[in-house]
Amino acid sequence: MEIKHDRPKWVLNFKKPMATEIKHINGHWYLYERSSIWDSSKGKAKKKSGKLIGTITENGLILKKEKQNVETISCVEFGASSFLYEHSYELRERLETYYSDYWKPIYALVLMKVKENCSLTDFKVLFEASYLKTKLGSFTNQKTEIKNALIYLAQEVEILEDFFNIEECNQLLYYYDSLSNKKYNCASYFLDNVTYRNLEEDVFFLKKDANSQTREEALSYGLAIINYISIHMIYSINNLIAEKGFYNTYHFESVINLLKTIHALKINRTLKITKLFKDVEKLCSNLDINISLKN
Repeated sequence: MEIKHDRPKWVLNFKKPMATEIKHINGHWYLYERSSIWDSSKGKAKKKSGKLIGTITENGLILKKEKQNVETISCVEFGASSFLYEHSYELRERLETYYSDYWKPIYALVLMKVKENCSLTDFKVLFEASYLKTKLGSFTNQKTEIKNALIYLAQEVEILEDFFNIEECNQLLYYYDSLSNKKYNCASYFLDNVTYRNLEEDVFFLKKDANSQTREEALSYGLAIINYISIHMIYSINNLIAEKGFYNTYHFESVINLLKTIHALKINRTLKITKLFKDVEKLCSNLDINISLKN
């Protein structure tokens, strides 16, 4: 048993709080909770040691780190979201400049369209499970904020004309006309392969409480603008991938889907994914994504 005078000076000088005790275990000094319980068989109180509080060092008490409850650990899709966020800073700045009150839902919709090409019904679930949520935050009233942003996009024509150049505005009108009349070239953009289905579904999803035909048209046009911006972004990212020498190896969708596997690789390394792991690691390195897959 360790006796008091054998304790180092810094342990002797440590001011022990009430209802605690100091223990010496394997060369280290620890502070524990201490209480008393009544021993009816002996007719007196006896000491009862409690939980470890921390380690006593020459620099003072270092509190024990609580183990994180598994239920509190969240897993978000990181790779593709991080890649798109880092390489869309110009779009982010332009949206913030021209659409200061609505830029976040617009930007979130664009990135999720590029990454998932999802309908608004699926947007909430996919966005909440994405790294983008940690960067943009949750929307207080997601459906209302998105609806207001789309209507603002559609109705503020002067802002839209400033946001795009004249040629792009003409292309946008042609694109919207193509969507409205269902005349398009399937090979044009992968985004358009499910655009029609999503467009009708999204308008139906948002048009509740939209009492006029004009409002419904505004929602439809706003969604078309989101798709149009997304297409521009896909072209930009495609060019970036091509510059890195990956264009001939991967199509855009393949790159995004590969990057989306990163969080799964970091969580479950028991899967037989050696080749995929190497592909993702090489892709991250070549696309300048600062991600460590070693831990």
